[in-house]
Amino acid sequence: MEKDDSGQVLQFSGARQVGKTYILKKFAYENFRHVIYISMTEPSGEQFLQCLDKVIEWEPGTPREEKTIHKAF
Repeated sequence: MEKDDSGQVLQFSGARQVGKTYILKKFAYENFRHVIYISMTEPSGEQFLQCLDKVIEWEPGTPREEKTIHKAF
């Protein structure tokens, strides 16, 4: 099994200014070939929410935009 095909997501939270982002990015880039970092306080978070809105609005039986997340990033 490859390191990057688990399909799992990690949500990370904690106190401000204690090194969460640093240690998370260090771990990710050392252990996985493909990393997507989404910060809800940066444009990547806004783009993620826009993609989520498209998913929520989609109705079964109607055409669905392909690779929405790829286009956003």
